[in-house]
Amino acid sequence: MKLLSQFSDPAYALLRIVAGFMFSFHGAQKIFGILSDYQAPVGSQMWFGGLIELIGGTFSWWDLRRAGRPFFQAGPWP
Repeated sequence: MKLLSQFSDPAYALLRIVAGFMFSFHGAQKIFGILSDYQAPVGSQMWFGGLIELIGGTFSWWDLRRAGRPFFQAGPWP
């Protein structure tokens, strides 16, 4: 187990960066219609969800560990 412990920090960083990038790209796809024919109407619940994904995913891969990030990413969902 000690053999793999040296890779724990780089593996965590890689996971955080890849997951954050995927989360932010999915939000950009909803807002801007990237690689899609559908663009959510401005002000709709899907548009706000895409905005939350875009900003929250960017916070994740930039490693902005703020106390409000999980609360922000919870979004308008019931």
